[in-house]
Parts: sequence; C-alpha cells; structure tokens
Amino acid sequence: MKKLHLVLASLATATSFLLAPQVAWANQSDDSQESSSAVSESSKELENKEQEEAFFKTLLKVEPTAIDKGQDKIFESSKNWMYEAVDGKEPPKPTERPYKIPEDWKLHPSLTKDDRRDVGYRIMTPGMKGYVNLYTLEAYATSPLKGGKLITDKELQERIESDREDALFQDKLEIDGKQFLARYEVEPNQGMACLVLYRLEDTGKQDDSVLVGALYFPLERDQDLETAISHQVGNLKGILSQLSKDK
Repeated sequence: MKKLHLVLASLATATSFLLAPQVAWANQSDDSQESSSAVSESSKELENKEQEEAFFKTLLKVEPTAIDKGQDKIFESSKNWMYEAVDGKEPPKPTERPYKIPEDWKLHPSLTKDDRRDVGYRIMTPGMKGYVNLYTLEAYATSPLKGGKLITDKELQERIESDREDALFQDKLEIDGKQFLARYEVEPNQGMACLVLYRLEDTGKQDDSVLVGALYFPLERDQDLETAISHQVGNLKGILSQLSKDK
C-alpha cells in the first residue's frame, strides 16, 4: 500500500510538473494573441493610411475640368467688415464671380448658409453620396479699407486650422498656374473623407479672400467610385480656378 501511495504521489507530482508548463504556455499564448492582434490592428491602420495617402496624391494630379454645361451661379467673397463704410465713404461692392455647376450637382439647403458666399451642393452621382462646400475666409487681419495688409503664410495656416479639423495630409499644388494648398481629412465615425483646397488671393483689391472648396466622399470605395471621385475633383478644381481672381 505504501508503494501504491508513493506511485500515486509520484504521478501527481509528474502531472503537476507537466501541466505547469502547459498553463504557462496557455497564458503566454493569450498574451501573444493579444499582442498579435494589436500588431495586426496597427498594421491595418498603417496600411489604410498608406492607401489614403496614395489616393490623396492621385487626386492632386487630377486635371481641372472646364464646365460648359450646367446651371449659372454667382459667387462672392464673404460679407464681412471689409465692406462696411469707412470714414463715411461708400464701401466697394463685392465682385460677382460667375461660374457653372455640373449637371449632377444639386443645391443642398441644409449645407447652404448663403447661396452666393457659403454654398453646399449634393453630388447626385449614383452610389457616391458626396457633397461640396464653396466658401471664403477673410484674407486680411484688419480691413484693407483701413490700410490692413494681407495675412502671412503663417497666419493663413492658423486660419485654416481654426476653420477645419486636423488634416491627415497636406501639400501644395497648382491649378491652371494658380497656387493652392490641399488638405486631406478623414472622418472614420462618419465613414467620410474630405479633400479641401485653399487659395489665398493677392490682387491688391478689397475683396481678396481665402477661397475654399471642400469635397466630401465615402471613405470605403472601389475602383469605380474612385474614378467618380476623381471626376468630381476635376469639377471642383475647374470651378475654383474660375472663381479665383488673377492680378
């Protein structure tokens, strides 16, 4: 009987010895799975970021589209203090800037604060679910009618950052020889991405402004949808080129 107890005790000890590494391995396996999951998630985010950056660069290269057909519209700089009377003098009127919108753009009332200065359009391309905002920001720190100077590049950046969310990417580009700043934003909660184009006008006239065009489009997209988005970027670039004044 003593021998049997000794054998059982020996087996128990051996079993305990064998199970311990298995438990430890199981714990290590759980930790490894969590670590692997975190690495996988991080890799996915990195891959998504790289894909968005590649798409952003593709959109920068899209040529502007000349829009010959569509509704006629009028755009003006933001109505602000620069059009107020100074020393009793009649202020200059904002310059009317005619443009056409593509046939698949429709005025979006809820996105439009002023159909001449801050206007929103819904893109009616099937499956795209995108929209566009056209508006301006002030280009002067103080009224040009009081001798105010155009804002600097640093002040422009500050104005842009106060106007919009943080950009994932930012770069400069030319549209028909005119300098623009492009920003690419992502709104995962909304499932949307946004390309925003800015131009600081510098003609020496009172209605110089920071011209802004923002195009929103689905974050998840296939090749056909990317082609449709590129087409709308061409439309936006064509409109902004027409609206932006030359010296």
